[in-house]
Amino acid sequence: MPFAGILMLGLLAGVEVEQGGQATPPPCVTKHSTLLLTTQMVSGAAVGAWRATHPVIGPALFSGEPRQYLPHFKGDLAEQIFEKLVLRGWFEETGWQAVTPARIGRSGIDLLFVKLGPNGEILDTLVVESKFGTSQLGRTAVGPQMSEDWVRSHMRTTSTLYRKLAQEVSTGGLVWSDRLPGAGTEVIQLPLEKGRNVYLWQDHPGRVAYSVDGGDPGVDQVRRALYKIGDHCSAVGEGRLRYRGTIARYSVDQVAHKITIGGRVVCEGPFDELPLGIQRSLRQAITGSLRKLGYSGHAVSLLVDEYCRQPAETWRWIVNQERWNARVGLGSHLLATGAVTGVATGGMEMLAEFFTERTVDIKRVGSMALMGAGVGMAADYTATQAVTLLTRTEIGQQLAQASGLAGIGGSVVVSAGAGMLVAGIAFPCVEYALGYIDQRTAYRLAVINTGGAVVGVATGAAAWWAVSTFGTASTGTAIASLSGAAATNATLAWFGGGSIAAGGLGVTGGAVVLTGGVALVAVATSVAIATWWHYADLAEKRQLLAARIELVKKTLETQH
Repeated sequence: MPFAGILMLGLLAGVEVEQGGQATPPPCVTKHSTLLLTTQMVSGAAVGAWRATHPVIGPALFSGEPRQYLPHFKGDLAEQIFEKLVLRGWFEETGWQAVTPARIGRSGIDLLFVKLGPNGEILDTLVVESKFGTSQLGRTAVGPQMSEDWVRSHMRTTSTLYRKLAQEVSTGGLVWSDRLPGAGTEVIQLPLEKGRNVYLWQDHPGRVAYSVDGGDPGVDQVRRALYKIGDHCSAVGEGRLRYRGTIARYSVDQVAHKITIGGRVVCEGPFDELPLGIQRSLRQAITGSLRKLGYSGHAVSLLVDEYCRQPAETWRWIVNQERWNARVGLGSHLLATGAVTGVATGGMEMLAEFFTERTVDIKRVGSMALMGAGVGMAADYTATQAVTLLTRTEIGQQLAQASGLAGIGGSVVVSAGAGMLVAGIAFPCVEYALGYIDQRTAYRLAVINTGGAVVGVATGAAAWWAVSTFGTASTGTAIASLSGAAATNATLAWFGGGSIAAGGLGVTGGAVVLTGGVALVAVATSVAIATWWHYADLAEKRQLLAARIELVKKTLETQH
């Protein structure tokens, strides 16, 4: 997005107006405004989106509800634990094979299995809901979890997912891979006969990659298997076929871990006394959940070890951890931001001096680079503080709810606007203090860029509201029918062109697109205000010049 903004400014720099017979660029595309807007793009848009999706300190709840993040964390952990157990063949040992259910955020079936006959025919269906401790089944817009209406609704959504994949495969967009993708890529599991599985993922837009247990079965067999699962899920969703349902629970006390499936205790005891396969599954699941909450590096390792030994005590520590303070946003990333904005600002100043004066003042370039670095860091810190206040404090959540900007999507918009606002005011003030521009120019630049930031945020908020109200998720579900994290993730994915599985950029890509759009609107607004101001100045100068000419004429006539 920074490149797009710079390119836009470069094109606008070619627009000239007539003043006294000479072509003069409007003030919005002078080197001062260009440097300022470049810094806005780098520190406001790109950094704002990155900080919003990568919390500085954990835990950070992506749904934007810090007062309720512990139940969400527990639910996510339970889901990951049973997913890891599935990968290790827990259910496969009894003949069940996993099918990837369609999910939007936290909404949907947790685990889905089918039992295949010797010729690949589907004999039975099992729906599993994972819960932490004594958590109860929740209520949704389509009925209580695990109710018949709820299950059949999500089975229809899963049918759509597999049928879309089958259509992509039918058009030739399928390539073989001898290895699975890296972490972070959504993988769809497709069961074949004799316990084999196909794993599919979006390799490139319009192209699906796949890998198979035990050799390549061929594109035709993969396509037929996709349609078979899609048709079967549709039949279950329409009530033409029956299914089984059960609840899998994971619970802890001071030192013990307990797993039950369908009311039957599978294993129970201190971590070191659990089967090695369960230990590995627990560690992987806990690590994944902590990373989702913003923990990284050594902090994850320490927390995983503590949780395995003393799960209850670790919960209490997470609950009481500080959620926000003035130190949030201070770290190595701040120096990286300063380096980027400093180099960008110094480089733009150097180019501006060379093309306008055919010489370069190294001292001035250096001071401008330092100024750009400082302003960039201030903008980055402000953006991080804004998103943190909105997502980790009670008053921030109240403001977010009241303004319709609740969740990470709203915080993306606000953080970008906050970063640009600080840059837009700080840059001209510092330039004025250093004597590079006069007071009138500094005032105008501050007003211009404040207006740009405000309009950018308002446009982003309006776009968010429109998509969340009228948009449709990649699974075909109306976003307005979703709630909480599911609605937030679906809206962000819409801005990203759909989920990764559907060929889009996903939630993270949507955050970048949304934030970049805010910055571009701000840039365009700033350019429009500056251009209007420039033409107003020209009109005033023409009037003044005409008045002076008229005065000279009258003076000459009087003398004659």
